[in-house]
Amino acid sequence: MAIGLDEKVMAANYSAAIVRLAGSYGISEDAVLEGVGITPEELHSTGQVISMNQNIRLTSNAVALTKMPHLGLILGQNLNVTAHGMMGIAIMSSKNAGDALNVACQYFKTRFAAVSASSEIKNGSCIVTIQLDSTISDRMNEEPSMGASVRFGIDAIASSICSIAQLLTRQSCNEFSYQFSYSTPPYHDEYKKIFGDNISFDQGVNRITFPASLADLAFPFYDEVTLKLALKSCSKSLSRQQTPILLKHKIRALLDEAEGDFPDVEALSRKFNMCSRTVRRKLQAEGTSYQKIVNEKRQELAKKYLRDSSLSIIQIASELKFAAPSSFSRIFKQWTGCLPTEYRKRYLKH
Repeated sequence: MAIGLDEKVMAANYSAAIVRLAGSYGISEDAVLEGVGITPEELHSTGQVISMNQNIRLTSNAVALTKMPHLGLILGQNLNVTAHGMMGIAIMSSKNAGDALNVACQYFKTRFAAVSASSEIKNGSCIVTIQLDSTISDRMNEEPSMGASVRFGIDAIASSICSIAQLLTRQSCNEFSYQFSYSTPPYHDEYKKIFGDNISFDQGVNRITFPASLADLAFPFYDEVTLKLALKSCSKSLSRQQTPILLKHKIRALLDEAEGDFPDVEALSRKFNMCSRTVRRKLQAEGTSYQKIVNEKRQELAKKYLRDSSLSIIQIASELKFAAPSSFSRIFKQWTGCLPTEYRKRYLKH
């Protein structure tokens, strides 16, 4: 199931780590959090989660303020095994590398809701593939900020895996190779400092490969009791994520299919064989409203249409059912902080 970009599904401790890292370069918390919609107190509270849109803004701020496009790689080196919560503790407490890999792949989404991991043994190699949620992969090539945030995240994940593998296997991991789906970035030399020479870009996949024989390596911190407790916690977290599809997800799917058509709440309710009062009550219990869902979809479509230079602002405003172009411009600025013309210029510039 695709995840909405405004759904709060990401563990905030990673964002807190980004803020701390930026702070080590003299950047204040308030500067990194500008426009993110979360206070420093909320960021550091236990169990806090943020949305992907919030994470995109935060990482964009951190990279711009530090002037370090390779900040994700540095972040990964700073994320020790316990930074990954109970999943990290389960990995560290595993008997060997193979068991740890199984734990990581099974519970990866408890830490990165928009990302999953899988592994396979092929021709004497163990291949770990990192896959993006469809919401992300469909849009990362369309929006520069999305693509940059995804690269940041994949950089951090790969770098952290490398660092943790070296710690737990007590080896240099020189036989590891890394494939990245995106094109070679200007800071490619920074990859060599962490991963060595076995790196390649433009591969259409994010993948880490290493000799399958390493799977039998015993881990130094193996503890059966700790492992069981950590796995129990991971299993509970995963179960919470695998709840039945909520009404808000069904409505988003309906609006996706009827691109540009936004029925009123009465018409929508009939589609679900409910009265409008029941729909409003259910959505309120899910922490949203029909109008909010519609606005999220209109914003998504507005950005899509603005990336098509053949469409005028007047046409886009009409397509999205705004009374006038001026109304569209005003609302779009409330959504994004910039006018539609400014957004289009920024996109076309890339």
